[in-house]
Amino acid sequence: ALRCYENAYEAAEDDFGRAKARTGTGSVYNQLARFDDAIKHYDEALRLLGAPRAKTAIGKLLSLAAKTARVLFVPPRWQRAGSEGERGRAVLRHEALVRMPYFLVEKDVAATFDAILAGSLAAFRTGGPTRVAHGYAQAAEVYSAFGLGWVGNLLLRRSARIGAERNDPDALGTLL
Repeated sequence: ALRCYENAYEAAEDDFGRAKARTGTGSVYNQLARFDDAIKHYDEALRLLGAPRAKTAIGKLLSLAAKTARVLFVPPRWQRAGSEGERGRAVLRHEALVRMPYFLVEKDVAATFDAILAGSLAAFRTGGPTRVAHGYAQAAEVYSAFGLGWVGNLLLRRSARIGAERNDPDALGTLL
């Protein structure tokens, strides 16, 4: 599988194709429990998509503050990507970011929370109701972990409302 993704990376005609290959490589390394290699490839995919993660402590804190404002105060419909290509990039960002936090947490809690919120915002950009519900549920984890359970509950209610409005078992399943 790694060879296939490396061949796909080399054959890709643009950064989106290269980012897809790097996300796939990260997923393989994730399955092999080679988490440092997975992070490296997910980070490369995010860089290729024009959405690199903050690396410095102050950058992570500023990024968390900005993402918090967007998650809490800007409705997802206003954050939706305008074009099909941009939605595809948001889906790919979400795929990389949704996997990363679970093995990043041992290394850097702020980076973990920042990745979760970035994944939530990428989910909002896709415009897909199930992804938006999932984005809210993931963001709720961050605020609850910070001791802001009331914010987490607010976001979980938003997630549940999306699932209930659409009678979407996948969206409702993110709450379990």
